[in-house]
Amino acid sequence: MDVRQKLSILCVMLAVFLHLLGFTVTGPITPGLVRRFDVAAEHVGYLTSAYPLGMFGALFFWPQLSDKVGRKPIIVTSLMGVGLGLVLQGVCVRSGWSLQTFLLLRVLSGAFAGASPVVKAYLADASTPEFLPRLMAWREASCTLAFIVGPTLGGVLFSGFSLSAAISVTGWASVAAAMLVLLFMTPPQAMKAAMRETSGNEADGVDASAASIDENTERKITGDFIASIPKETSRPRTSLPGVYDPDALSCPLGQQYLPAVATICFTSFLYNAGQSTFDSFFPLLLSKKLAYTPTQIGALLTALSMVSFTVSATVFAPTQKLFGLTKTTVIGLALVAIGLFSIGQAVPALVPPAAFVYVAGLPLFTPAIPILLMQCVPPTRRGFVMGVDSAINAVARIVAPIYFGRLFAVNPTHAFIGAGSVVALASVVVLTRRWIVLTTTRAQVF
Repeated sequence: MDVRQKLSILCVMLAVFLHLLGFTVTGPITPGLVRRFDVAAEHVGYLTSAYPLGMFGALFFWPQLSDKVGRKPIIVTSLMGVGLGLVLQGVCVRSGWSLQTFLLLRVLSGAFAGASPVVKAYLADASTPEFLPRLMAWREASCTLAFIVGPTLGGVLFSGFSLSAAISVTGWASVAAAMLVLLFMTPPQAMKAAMRETSGNEADGVDASAASIDENTERKITGDFIASIPKETSRPRTSLPGVYDPDALSCPLGQQYLPAVATICFTSFLYNAGQSTFDSFFPLLLSKKLAYTPTQIGALLTALSMVSFTVSATVFAPTQKLFGLTKTTVIGLALVAIGLFSIGQAVPALVPPAAFVYVAGLPLFTPAIPILLMQCVPPTRRGFVMGVDSAINAVARIVAPIYFGRLFAVNPTHAFIGAGSVVALASVVVLTRRWIVLTTTRAQVF
């Protein structure tokens, strides 16, 4: 790849970082928003539900439009729209506008939030199969960096400057990301051609001595390779409605993909309900129960993100290898539920340790959903099912903060215990479905 292609990749990754930074910054400033607008305790959830409400339609509209008009204009429009919306939110806070106006701006900002799936589509369009995993890994690294840097930056901006400054800076960061994409993103066809050329050059540079393997060795390697290929089974291949071919991929939730998808989507809904409750009210709990300043809240949220990243990078793969995907999913959900229970019931000094238990479970569960969808859903239906799953998750992020916000107003303990119960139910759902599958399988065998 030449300098222009490398610069294009760099600007896309930087845009992902700056765009997500606008949301990770807001964690420490939630208590400040509550005080600024004098939000009643039972209405705090509206602050965090407004943005997902706008996103609900954006998840469907922007990706489909990018298929027709191209990725670049949609990414630029999305980043610019979200950025200007955040800037206007900062103006709203600084100028003393009403809470209703602020919430409306949050909804409108969310309505432009379609950059993330379109960026994924651009990377898939612009990459060869050899480069795609590398690009996706860089994208995930950019997201992780935003989660690590954002909370601390938000706390520093709020404490050192003002609430409106903390919001406005995130908006201008998204606008800067839009300008980077506009100026430096190259068409996906040119990117893919450059990557193919790079792959071809690497292949041509392979040591020619690799071709000098003697005939006997080559025959042995070829024979061993062919012998290692699983033989086609004599079992007839099925194409029954609602049944995914078991010879293609092994779904731990059963061969019938409709019950499997229902289990996955319901579990994902329950998990997102618990997660959105934590994101909405944990900073408030730190402010009220532990008297944390915005800087302290930001530092703790950054530490939690670092723990989550460490678990994701070092623990998920060996845990999945040891226990399997289903048990790893249940372990992750159990840790999240225990963490939420403990946060609600803990004395002030034990709230941060309980939060570390919570975040340790997140990276054990979150990778499971796309993996299960890949294993349980036929390729021709994956796009549709993933869209349904995203919509269901958005509903959870809209409804849960409103419902649990009313519990939080009565007693914060009730909100976190309720959220923990919901996530615990998700683990029971997965275990129950797995037990049904195993029981049915044994009955068919015997």
